Amino acid sequence: PSGPPLNITISSRSTSSLSFTWDPPEKYKQNGVIISYTACVSHSENGPCLEIFTTSKREWLVRNLNPSTKYYVRVLSSNKAGNSAYSESKGFFTNGRAAKKATDVTSTTLTFSLKIPSKTFLYFYVVALKLKDGKEPTSSDSYENSMLVTYVEARKSTNPKPYIAAVVASSGVDGNMFILGDGRNTSDPTSRKRISTSSDYYNGALEPGTSYSIFQRIALNDKSEYYSTDWSPASKTNEYTGGPRVLTKISSGVIKAKEGDLVNLLCSAQGEPPITFSWEKDQKPLESFTETEKPHRSSFLVVTVTETSFGKYICHIRDRFQSTTHTISIQKDTAPSGPPLNIKTSSRSTSSLSFTWDPPQKDKQNGDIISYTACVSHSENGPCFKIYTTIDREWIVRNLNPSTKYYVRVLASNKAGNSAYSGSKGFFTNGRAAKKATDMTSSTLTFSLEIPSKTFLYFYVVALKLKDGKEPTSSDSYQNSELVKYAEARNSTTPKPYIAAVVASKDENMFVLGDGRNTSDPTSRRRRSTSSDYYNAPLEPGTSYSIFQRIVLNDKSEYYSTDWSSASKTNEYTGKYRKTISAVFIDELS
Repeated sequence: PSGPPLNITISSRSTSSLSFTWDPPEKYKQNGVIISYTACVSHSENGPCLEIFTTSKREWLVRNLNPSTKYYVRVLSSNKAGNSAYSESKGFFTNGRAAKKATDVTSTTLTFSLKIPSKTFLYFYVVALKLKDGKEPTSSDSYENSMLVTYVEARKSTNPKPYIAAVVASSGVDGNMFILGDGRNTSDPTSRKRISTSSDYYNGALEPGTSYSIFQRIALNDKSEYYSTDWSPASKTNEYTGGPRVLTKISSGVIKAKEGDLVNLLCSAQGEPPITFSWEKDQKPLESFTETEKPHRSSFLVVTVTETSFGKYICHIRDRFQSTTHTISIQKDTAPSGPPLNIKTSSRSTSSLSFTWDPPQKDKQNGDIISYTACVSHSENGPCFKIYTTIDREWIVRNLNPSTKYYVRVLASNKAGNSAYSGSKGFFTNGRAAKKATDMTSSTLTFSLEIPSKTFLYFYVVALKLKDGKEPTSSDSYQNSELVKYAEARNSTTPKPYIAAVVASKDENMFVLGDGRNTSDPTSRRRRSTSSDYYNAPLEPGTSYSIFQRIVLNDKSEYYSTDWSSASKTNEYTGKYRKTISAVFIDELS
């Protein structure tokens, strides 16, 4: 052929492919029947071919290309006699990568992260399209520049048309975030100032509950050379919710301050842009400044507190359609007017007491509680021998004496000062535990009890059968109502602490657990057969037990406990028993 193929054109493109078509050589230059075409793609005009394709058709789809990249294609034709010369090399761009789905959504705006070109460019258009019935748009490269309309024309059209929402110049790129529907105008590549002329490209408000997609058309030079990105995934605006929404978790509410403090009042809202703020106090306008570089909008008011600064500040918020208000109060900062509440022990031992408490009543805190100060003394409201300041509501007091009553009181503090102390509350440390049993049989264990040195009414000897070698929970954790009789403990599927005896005497400290006796009142250890007695029943052979003493101090139900004794194990049953034990069994069975 004496002439090359003609009119190389692009039929479609993507970020990784280019599809070419061409016409045969002029008829009189074919010199016979054209039997094939050979196409070459290269990185530069008439450069070495990076890929060659021979075909009998006049089309070629080149794959595995790079996005936003210019490739050159040329084609020759062949007949039976040989090949023509190559056509002129022609350059085409692959598409750039699409912007991702909108990252922030309102009922009239969508915020996209644009793909800023890495190569030199003059400017780019942001082109938007309202999607109808969920239909995907045709390829972005199929639209000539003359087919891209203004917002006003697109809005009037009965069929969706792609419109230029903004023009972004290379010199004006200061970030990649773009708000579609923000109401701004752009008219030339070097300015994004809002102008009111009808020839501007207007980034008009979007329709609520509607899907949109965008692409970028990048103009590379003044020779009308450009390429486009792919369409972004469809992004849908929110349904209109009716007016701006105050962000109460961010905005200020009630602020406690004192004269001389510098206070920042913050009013934040979301709504349909543009959002504006104004402030007033006592019906007088106040100057403030606005932060707009966030998904929400915020207004700050800085107040140096004086005697006249206390009171209500009203923040007026207006979005595109409606308005609302948010009220912030500055109140005089005063110390808590009420003390901490409900002091109690969470655990205790022979040498420590662990306290917890609740904060003052909410209406008596007068601001944020920043710390607590706890005091422990030997007498009610006596001098503190230990003081502890903490932001937590707990305190473990160590290095205390066993079987001793200590008093604790707590105050709360805020920025303005301290509350009064709470009422003083008394707690006993545990007494020392009985030692391991000194004598064992298959049904009894003999312990040396810890006889209280202080005056007491009586004490319980509380026993517990230990299961699977597990240690019992702290003796002080059991209320008196949780201490059962032997019969109930024996019938329970899980071990329960039972009262084996009531002791009212200081005369003797040896105690035989399992001796078969009954005690029913604090002044007698005589054996009784009534069902209301505390029965010190024989123990099970080859079984571990532990005991503690609960010492009742007075008729005001004041008591303390010893720690649990070390585990002691009864002997295995040998087949022999004493007559007295036999008699106990007979008595129990009656």
